[in-house]
Amino acid sequence: MKALVKKADGGCAKSALDLFHMISDFDESRVWLQKAAALGDAWAQFREGHYIQSLATDDKSLSFLEREKEYQDAIVLLRKSADQGVGEAYNMLAHAYYKGYGVEQDKVKSHEYDLEGSKRGYYLSSHSVANNYHSGTHSKDAGRDVIVTERFYRLAIQQGGAEARESKDYLKNNVVGPRREILGLLEEQCGFRMKPDAKKRFVSGPLPGPDAGRQFDPDCRMYREFFRAHSQFSHIALCFLHGSCGFDVNWRLAREMFKASISNTCPCCVDDRDRPAERLLRALRSCAWCGKEDAMKTCTLCHGPRYCGRRCQQYAWNRRPHRLADQSSPQSTFHCWAASLWPHKTWCPKTTTPVPARDVFEGFVKHGPDDDDDDDDDDDE
Repeated sequence: MKALVKKADGGCAKSALDLFHMISDFDESRVWLQKAAALGDAWAQFREGHYIQSLATDDKSLSFLEREKEYQDAIVLLRKSADQGVGEAYNMLAHAYYKGYGVEQDKVKSHEYDLEGSKRGYYLSSHSVANNYHSGTHSKDAGRDVIVTERFYRLAIQQGGAEARESKDYLKNNVVGPRREILGLLEEQCGFRMKPDAKKRFVSGPLPGPDAGRQFDPDCRMYREFFRAHSQFSHIALCFLHGSCGFDVNWRLAREMFKASISNTCPCCVDDRDRPAERLLRALRSCAWCGKEDAMKTCTLCHGPRYCGRRCQQYAWNRRPHRLADQSSPQSTFHCWAASLWPHKTWCPKTTTPVPARDVFEGFVKHGPDDDDDDDDDDDE
């Protein structure tokens, strides 16, 4: 003990930290923790900053100015620790920005710190990032993204192991459970079938190959506006649209899933609207060849793509879609992506898929736009 005290007094941060762990009395041990933090030990700086922030929050006798002064002292230590790569310090800084402890409240800045903590392997930071994507607080205008949410929940479980129990519960309740229920309703109402192994991978994960929409950078405009999954309905719709994650391409069921996602959001909550689903549903209701809106004819075999007339239908059956000349059209971005598809005759399911009943998603869906495909005028290919 005396040798450690001598080394610590001589400027050894490790000895001061060892004394902190050895001494049972909190007040006495904290003196050595503060000394180790002053000597530049990253973990000691994080621990002391954590202590200061927690004590300031719990001490109700402090005035507002005194509490803010304590919070600011904690922020200084946590930033020094974070600069040395301590993931826990990034998580505490994110918490401070989320709550406004000693800094101006900024949820976007909080998300950025959590991302840095996740990169350094701290599971609580990954869990917080997943929560941010699930609630849509990761950006001011990006909205929710359940695909990225799932990825970070799984990353948190991988990083935290047995300690990541909360991430496992969230994954079960927000991802696995809703997917299993939606697929069960599709099988019951529409005769939809997946191979058992593909269904198991899709429900329980990890997903096989690229996720729906993953061919685009999540930060690019095209992904944010057209390929972000706001809900599990949107995710399944994107899988039907892309033919990914073990799903076959089926535009008719993609439309139904997009409608369900839109209906499952509150119309009064502007921030909760599923805008990508609204855009894609509008595009799927337009001519698959020329892009004309509100096309009324569909493929007789699958009732998937829509067409404005027989000529467009014949062109789309035998040729690959082309990019729209009018790039200002609301459907232009969607058709730029659709240009990568093969002629419809190569991916048409060649069977009419029944659409679910109006109330099949009761409990999920409360209201939504009408899109009665059964009344469309069909044309032979």
